[in-house]
Amino acid sequence: MASGTGFSDIPLNETDVVDPLDVKTPIDQSSHQKEAKMLPAIPGSDSLVLGSATTFSEEEEKDSPEMNKSEENKIPSKQPKQRKSVGFAPEPEEDLQEHHRYLEMRKREKLKDNPFWKLPSELAYLDRKDGQHAVDTLPAVKTSKTLKLKDIPDRPTRAIKEISTVNKSTAINFHYSEFKFPLPANRMMVDIQYASVSTLDMTKLSSYTYNISDEKVGLGYNFVGVVSKIGSDYKGSQFLVGTRVFGCTDPAQKKGALQTCIVLSPSDSVIPINDDDFLKVESLDVRLSLKPSSFFAIEDGSQETEEPQKPKEPVKQSKLKLPPKESYEIEDVLTPMAKFATFGALYCRAKQSISAVEDVLRARNTANVLINGADTCLGYTIAQILASSLYSNFLYNLNVYLVVKHQSIPQMEALLSLLGKSDTRRFEIIPFDQPNKDLYLKGETVPIKYREYNLFCLELFEAVLAGKNPLKIPSKEDPRLDLFVDIIGSKKMFQAPVRMEKLLVSRAKQKGLSHLFGENPEPLFLKLMQPKSSGCMYVSYRDFDTPEPTYLVDVLGTSNKSVFSPWSMGWTLAIANLFVNGYTYSEKLELEIRKEWLEEGLQVFKAGELLMKVDKVVDWRNNFRRDIQNIQNYDAEIVFKVEPF
Repeated sequence: MASGTGFSDIPLNETDVVDPLDVKTPIDQSSHQKEAKMLPAIPGSDSLVLGSATTFSEEEEKDSPEMNKSEENKIPSKQPKQRKSVGFAPEPEEDLQEHHRYLEMRKREKLKDNPFWKLPSELAYLDRKDGQHAVDTLPAVKTSKTLKLKDIPDRPTRAIKEISTVNKSTAINFHYSEFKFPLPANRMMVDIQYASVSTLDMTKLSSYTYNISDEKVGLGYNFVGVVSKIGSDYKGSQFLVGTRVFGCTDPAQKKGALQTCIVLSPSDSVIPINDDDFLKVESLDVRLSLKPSSFFAIEDGSQETEEPQKPKEPVKQSKLKLPPKESYEIEDVLTPMAKFATFGALYCRAKQSISAVEDVLRARNTANVLINGADTCLGYTIAQILASSLYSNFLYNLNVYLVVKHQSIPQMEALLSLLGKSDTRRFEIIPFDQPNKDLYLKGETVPIKYREYNLFCLELFEAVLAGKNPLKIPSKEDPRLDLFVDIIGSKKMFQAPVRMEKLLVSRAKQKGLSHLFGENPEPLFLKLMQPKSSGCMYVSYRDFDTPEPTYLVDVLGTSNKSVFSPWSMGWTLAIANLFVNGYTYSEKLELEIRKEWLEEGLQVFKAGELLMKVDKVVDWRNNFRRDIQNIQNYDAEIVFKVEPF
């Protein structure tokens, strides 16, 4: 056996066991010291403990006198012999370390054969031979014990709260998102204070019948606020942090103005508000106050009288002690900042129609414009722009024909009293319906009672003829209308054929209507717009086939676009205008925003020549769904106060 692990060749019996403490045989000191290095000694004893890992070699056994004497005499000793113990020697430390190095080398060789273990060239510095990896060290930040708000760095993200929807079919609700910094170089972040939404702004939802992306469809275009962060492209420009701005979002994008914080791109239109503009607008009363009507239009277009409000019954107080409900009611007053959020989108919509014939108007210095649905927010805006100093400088003769519903006549008369009349500027109000005096039960739906068609056509012919220059004999070559603006629909009133022989003969002959408008049966708008060579334009904010006049947004007809309708698509519309005799048609269902239009509108707005019919100023947390539903059902404009978030 190897040294330290073998047994003696002498057999031992039970009688041979002796107590190692009684053995007086001298032991080799060198052997004892070798074994002492291996095992700990028992305190208080000079001998080795029985049962420990003490071993004896064969040479030591031969040198022992007691053992040799017993072998020679073959007589067992009277004293019990020392019991030998068995143990295991520890492995050499160097061999163990070399073995572990070998295992580690084998492990690394196997990993190198695995393709997923290999590092790309960009991360090669991580596998350095010296075992140390490169670590980017950040510079030490010296901070004081008490940090101030300006010393705290910007957050990596910015929480945003907005009013939006997924598509046209889903409910409008609050949604939350985050913008991740850093801000791109060509972007600007604005904290919004006020945003406005009008009826025609809701047509944006019609373009998103389906929305498969995660981005929500926002509402509203007009906004006003303060710049909170700018990209590197805006450094040194007029858009600095803290600058007051207003503008409109890009209609082609999904984001809207009803959000606490907006990130503007180069396609959005934004105008800075300097101190002179702010002080000028602050001193103006920009709200268009018209006489309230005694009845209002409900969703299906019927008319109903207002009823006196009944006294409220006393509310029984609950025994439960609930916390008071938080109220978000604010005064219905336009603040200076809120005034800048009222006119942008509507002014651009009005310019969409006027700019189509602006070159013709400047060349002829006269304008004959018919507005079908002048009793809308857009109709009020178009009429005021045409009467402003922006066009009166070169329009020596202006005739505007306002087609409205009968109940809106008091409001239109109040507007005309503000605009004023003169020899070179004339406004004519023509209702398309008449009061319904039939008996009906309470709560019963009463339809609109349209005027007799021939009488409506005759009054319109006479109004157009009265706008002619009295010093010049009218002829068929003279244009009757330069611009026909359709806001509420025209198929029932303006697309039905007119038979001159069925008009009142006496009045028609007296005015010479047959000579001027021709005797052939044609649609009413076609008789008014001839000839085409004069540059007349038919601009529609509704689908061409809208059957009856309507003020509802859902009846725009954008879903009826088809290749079989020449007016439904852009490329077919251009081809149809080449072959259609008598007029040029243009559809403006989608809003177009231009920065030059906003700058021009600001000048007219500051001059006090553009008043906006704002129906309400509300906090957007105070039942915004009710207000948005009203905008969809009735023509209106509402300014929302946006909460700080």
